[in-house]
Amino acid sequence: MKHFWLIRHAKSSWAQADQADFDRPLNERGRRNGSAMAAWLGEQTEVADWLVTSAAKRAQQTAAYVGGAFQLGTERIAVEKNLYHASPDLLLDALQSAPADCGTIALVAHNPGLTYLVSDLLAPKPAMANLPTMGCALFRSQAADWFDVAPHNCELQLFMAPKLLAS
Repeated sequence: MKHFWLIRHAKSSWAQADQADFDRPLNERGRRNGSAMAAWLGEQTEVADWLVTSAAKRAQQTAAYVGGAFQLGTERIAVEKNLYHASPDLLLDALQSAPADCGTIALVAHNPGLTYLVSDLLAPKPAMANLPTMGCALFRSQAADWFDVAPHNCELQLFMAPKLLAS
């Protein structure tokens, strides 16, 4: 059995209109939500032992919060440029190619790919309309190996987002 977290990056800054999208950092709200959600993640029983993140600045900053929550060293964090605005299939490929010794993975990336992947994994149940910024979805797969993780063998275990945390 495998577990994995799908996490959308926290809220990013649009303060510099001419800044390349890839280079946009988190804004103040994103940093607040990153810190709050990291505290929540740190209390969860399903702790990631491998983290893979998009190379975009806002994703890496979010991954720093997630990695801290799960007490991961830099050797347990992979930065993948191809996860920037990746398709659901490419995101699933990132999970399926995780090291065999990983029990639980956290994947930090972007919409719309993450929302589409979550919806694919929830099918035939109602799709998720939007995975919000810093939204965290924990899935369990019946697969014995990462390369066998697929929509037909996954089940949502837990979902949390900053607005729900604040409620």
